[in-house]
Amino acid sequence: MNRYYFYKKSLDIREDFKGNVIDFSLSALYCTKEYSQKFRKEISQYHYFDQIHLCISTKTKGIFQIDVDSGTDGCMGHYSKSLNELKESFSKYGYCLISERNYFRLRKLAMRLIFKNIQFFIPENDEAFQRKYLYQTNYSSGFYDIKLISTSEKYNIRNYDENQIEYGKKIGIPMNDLRINEYFRIFISKDKNYKTNKFSVESNHFNPYYQNYQEFINGNFLRKDKNIVEIKDFQFARIKKMVIELILERSDLDISSIIPKQQHTITILDI
Repeated sequence: MNRYYFYKKSLDIREDFKGNVIDFSLSALYCTKEYSQKFRKEISQYHYFDQIHLCISTKTKGIFQIDVDSGTDGCMGHYSKSLNELKESFSKYGYCLISERNYFRLRKLAMRLIFKNIQFFIPENDEAFQRKYLYQTNYSSGFYDIKLISTSEKYNIRNYDENQIEYGKKIGIPMNDLRINEYFRIFISKDKNYKTNKFSVESNHFNPYYQNYQEFINGNFLRKDKNIVEIKDFQFARIKKMVIELILERSDLDISSIIPKQQHTITILDI
């Protein structure tokens, strides 16, 4: 099956990160030929099998934002019906078409940067911080579906001077004294033969601050339909280790199933 690879170098890096981070995105899709009853002809259908966004500092440890959605099973589709339409769609968002060889070279670089340069959050030795460790899972026989979060709360956590604090009070802007230190999100198949893996890892630099713990819990960061479990620091460390090991284990991309020519016929009912 034909495969198409896109690369984007981010240009909208925050001013305080410029010159300090590597920031790029990758997207890979394969094409199937499908007969559309609506159009009464064969059309191209495109399916994502790899998407990566990487923003990571190699100079200042602890700045990272990683999103990976990878695997040839359970792929999400793209709306384009032709190669020109696909190219135009990606071009609008700053992507350029690259070769398969260059794509896997960049993907290998991304994974090396992730596992070489990430220094996970090290708590400050300050008893004034109120720390919370939260765990949320959607229990499933087929997938590891986990959110893992650590937070810190402290008065004036951003170290504003007194003039800024007083001015904020005068105009009614509340202090946001809770930050998210680490955020892990994984959706990984327990069956290694079913290739679909999603994970996100972020440092506190990319998440909003909240007024307090209650505002964070009431917000949209965590799912409302699943229990939020507050855990101990040693439990957080143990689950985090398991999550990181899973990410390491499933970070490779196997495309063997989409290399051969299409052997089956697909009809789109267009209901």
